[in-house]
Amino acid sequence: MRISKELYVSDYLNKVWGKGHAVLSPFTMSTACYVAGYVHKKIGDEDTFTLMSRRPGIGKDWLARYSDDIRRTGTVTIEGKELPVPLRYMAWHEEEFSDLKRERKRRFDALTPDERYQRAVALPSKEKAAKAILKLRSKTL
Repeated sequence: MRISKELYVSDYLNKVWGKGHAVLSPFTMSTACYVAGYVHKKIGDEDTFTLMSRRPGIGKDWLARYSDDIRRTGTVTIEGKELPVPLRYMAWHEEEFSDLKRERKRRFDALTPDERYQRAVALPSKEKAAKAILKLRSKTL
């Protein structure tokens, strides 16, 4: 049953799940962030069953296909926004991204102590903002 333009509810899935409402929506960056935030809270909880893709990890096949473009541009594009290459990608293709990693280190080393401090202070604010956004998104689901 459709409950909005992009959200669906399945009576069968709700019955099988038995732990509340199961809402289906398209896969987007925001839905991935919502699920990742929820799962992150459960890590280490012995009462929570956990199963995840590890061999290969999610995104590894995509990275193999597009690593030349990523190395050339030094960014990944997610929902139209250019973002830094995730550290996990650089770890998976360490040799291929070694120049990019050195460039990042060089830029960081060039920062003044005040600029480094401002970055460090901004991190908790960005994390709080991200958590607030996840919370708001979860209320709309």
